Amino acid sequence: MNERMEQNIENLSILASVILFIFLIGGIIILLTMSTMEDPTGIGTETVANPVGLGLGIGIILSGVIQFFLLNVYCDMARNLLIIRQNAGKTVDSGDEMETLAKEEV
Repeated sequence: MNERMEQNIENLSILASVILFIFLIGGIIILLTMSTMEDPTGIGTETVANPVGLGLGIGIILSGVIQFFLLNVYCDMARNLLIIRQNAGKTVDSGDEMETLAKEEV
């Protein structure tokens, strides 16, 4: 059962990396295509910054980075819970205090 849980944690970690990659690529594409626009003037056109495109691109990149870090925090929490669960089965009640078998081995 632990192998399955560890595999699920690894899958979540891979998913976090894929999400980061997709959001970075999407944000860069949006920044390159939508961050500027042609503004017609009396003589011709002038290229100006498009605040909506800039905000959208930066927002998508930040969203991907935040999701990446949150999923990695969840992975770390799950790994720690697995370690706690494994060590909880090794505790022995020795009267007034709890001692682990790891301390007895030393």
